[in-house]
Amino acid sequence: MTPDLSHGVGTGGCNVVRLTKKAVDAAKYPHGDDSNRRFVLWDDDLAGFGLRVYPSGRKVFVFSYRVAGRKRLTVVGPYGALTVQEARKRARKARVEVSDGTDPKEAARRRRQRGMTLSDLALEHMEELEAKRKPATASAYQGILDNHLLPRLGHLPLAAITEDDVRRLHRRMKSTPYVANRALFLLGKLLAIAERRGLRVGNPAREVKRYPERGRTRYLSAKELEALGEALHRLEGGGLSSMTNFARSRRRRPRRSACCCSRAPARTRS
Repeated sequence: MTPDLSHGVGTGGCNVVRLTKKAVDAAKYPHGDDSNRRFVLWDDDLAGFGLRVYPSGRKVFVFSYRVAGRKRLTVVGPYGALTVQEARKRARKARVEVSDGTDPKEAARRRRQRGMTLSDLALEHMEELEAKRKPATASAYQGILDNHLLPRLGHLPLAAITEDDVRRLHRRMKSTPYVANRALFLLGKLLAIAERRGLRVGNPAREVKRYPERGRTRYLSAKELEALGEALHRLEGGGLSSMTNFARSRRRRPRRSACCCSRAPARTRS
């Protein structure tokens, strides 16, 4: 694993200057509306250190190196948040890592994961969820995150969340058992993802018992209302005795109510 000494990766060695504040401020994306082309301004002093300029005008310091014969490019940091001097210092550190046999990009990923908080993982998960679930489902999950999980636990590193943390959160929500159980489910799902990624050991949400839930009012769907209307229409032609028989048959099957609303146990969404 070696630093890329060719300077201009993908540029044929062109676009090489001494990176200074003046040069960085003056740098512009040269390919017009062709956003598919990468443009990097390489430093003529530190091999592999460069400034990537995007069509939008955004500027990011990068470091190029080789691993297993393949070129890799890792982000050092955005210009503005970092000065040229600070970015150059970080690039030198990355070059030392490469010389020691470490992949800077992979090392940075591991550092981020070790310090990843519940908020960080929730952001990733919601991006995936919005692409796969219905908008109403995604919105409900986001509401649980914003109103309950993240204010209490969002700042905690994933590895630091304990069973006591989960129990305290669940107890605070005991007045709304349905929401409390959905929050517990979502938290358990996030911690399971963290466990699979090796970001923590165990899932404390599995040890917390859900609250019993009371039945909730369920209104008949459009199809159910249509079927009910057809049944009543047929009964009108059969007279009072048919209606009486219909009512008796409904009493024998109390779980299927002919009313417009019924008390049904709450469904647990998975």
